[in-house]
Amino acid sequence: MIPVPPAQIERQLNYYGDKPFPAQRRVIFSSKRVIQVASGEQYGKSWLAGTFLKTRYPLGKLFWIVGPDFDQTKEEFNYFASSLQEKGAVADIRTPDQGAQRLWTTTGQYVETKSSDDEMKIANKAPDGIIMAEAGQQTRSVYERCRARCGPNRGWLLLAGTFEEERPWYDDLAVELEAEGAFFSCPSWDNTLKYPGGFSWACPHYNEQ
Repeated sequence: MIPVPPAQIERQLNYYGDKPFPAQRRVIFSSKRVIQVASGEQYGKSWLAGTFLKTRYPLGKLFWIVGPDFDQTKEEFNYFASSLQEKGAVADIRTPDQGAQRLWTTTGQYVETKSSDDEMKIANKAPDGIIMAEAGQQTRSVYERCRARCGPNRGWLLLAGTFEEERPWYDDLAVELEAEGAFFSCPSWDNTLKYPGGFSWACPHYNEQ
């Protein structure tokens, strides 16, 4: 997969009417192939992941959204799918209550959700891009499988989640990727839609402690 030019990303954002706030734009415009986002609650990481995919899907054919289970892939999939449906860009879509969700675009792309509770199913094919939803709740071996699957097509991998005490590997990965400029720490108050006043809005009693 060729690198995504910033002009292509901007065109996609404008086409779908997406208006990421500054902290989200830094992630969406990153040129890194492996990107980690560690966010606070209410940051908007599912919207961010779905929008990230919208800016890049025209340059590939196969994309996965991988979660700890199928339920935790639905928000990312739905953000992506609803925008394409509004534009008449969906050729077919399958959204069962249980199991994988699937979408075929009118321009030939295929997007599928996967559950990492069976790691062996994350194999065989080589996607052009993978989103790990709630990545901090998954294992490092799942991350390594996803990264390997992206290798043949030089695809991208976006990890979005929060730090989890029982999964210290996600903290360790942050150190590794920060050195490469591919780690983004995104506290809740960076979401200027929910917290217009930033930190002081999200934590009004901080200075009283």
